[in-house]
Amino acid sequence: MRTADQVRWDFVQGWLRKAEHDLGACDVLLAHEFQDYAPAAFHV
Repeated sequence: MRTADQVRWDFVQGWLRKAEHDLGACDVLLAHEFQDYAPAAFHV
């Protein structure tokens, strides 16, 4: 059985992976010329 700390760590790891993906999306969006940078700002 997993401990509460293990469950919390898995939760944190999931959010960190999501943050890495968001930063990647932000990089892609900022690399292109747009009139509206709101989508990139959303991911920062």
